[in-house]
Amino acid sequence: MISLGKSKGIVGLDIGSHAVKAVELRSRKKGDKESYEVARIGYEVLPHDAIVEGTIIDSAAVVETIKLVFDENKIKAKNVAISISGNSVIIKKISLPAMEKEELAESIVWEAKHNIPYPYEETNVDYAILRPPRGSEEKTLDILLVAAKKDKIANYSNVVHQARKNLMAIDVDVFALQNALEVNYHDLFQNRTVAIINIGANIPNVVIGEKGT
Repeated sequence: MISLGKSKGIVGLDIGSHAVKAVELRSRKKGDKESYEVARIGYEVLPHDAIVEGTIIDSAAVVETIKLVFDENKIKAKNVAISISGNSVIIKKISLPAMEKEELAESIVWEAKHNIPYPYEETNVDYAILRPPRGSEEKTLDILLVAAKKDKIANYSNVVHQARKNLMAIDVDVFALQNALEVNYHDLFQNRTVAIINIGANIPNVVIGEKGT
C-alpha cells in the first residue's frame, strides 16, 4: 500500500472504468473480536469514455460522479481510500539476502531500478517482506515489490481532492480484495491456496494466496 496517513472512518472508493462505487463500514465488537458491517453503499455509472484503459480522460465528469455517490447515499465521511491497477502498476516478487533495515532500503532502490520497466524517478515504490527469517539458518528474504507510475497516482488523487475528499491511502486492487476476504475468511486463507478473480468492466485481476502469502 502507498500509505498517505491513518484515520478512522475511511470510505472505500472504487473508481472503475464503468462506475464509481463507495462503501462505508461500521466496526462492531463481538466479544474479543472486531467485526464490520456495511453502513452505507453507493453506485453511480460514469459517462461513456470518462475513463479509458485505466486513464481518467474526463476528470470533471469523474469528480461530479464521486460527489453524486456521496450525496445520493448520505455518506458524510470525507476520508477515502482508493486502489489502482493496470499497466502502470508493477508487482514483482524478489529474494534478497537477510540484512539490516538500512541496507535493505538501499537494496530495494537498486532492485526497483532493475525490475521496473519505467524510470525509477517516475514511480512511487513500496515493498513488504513476505517471509521474514524464522531462525538463524534463514539466509534470504522474500519481498513483494510494488511500483506505480506517479502520473497514474496523480491522475486518480487529483479527482479525489477536487471532489473535496481526503485521500488517506492508495492500495493495489488485488491486494485490497485479498485483505478484505482474508479478514472474513481467515482460516481459509491460512490453510489453503486460494485464487481470487476480480472481473472488472475492462481489466480482470487475479491474485493467488498460498497459506496467507
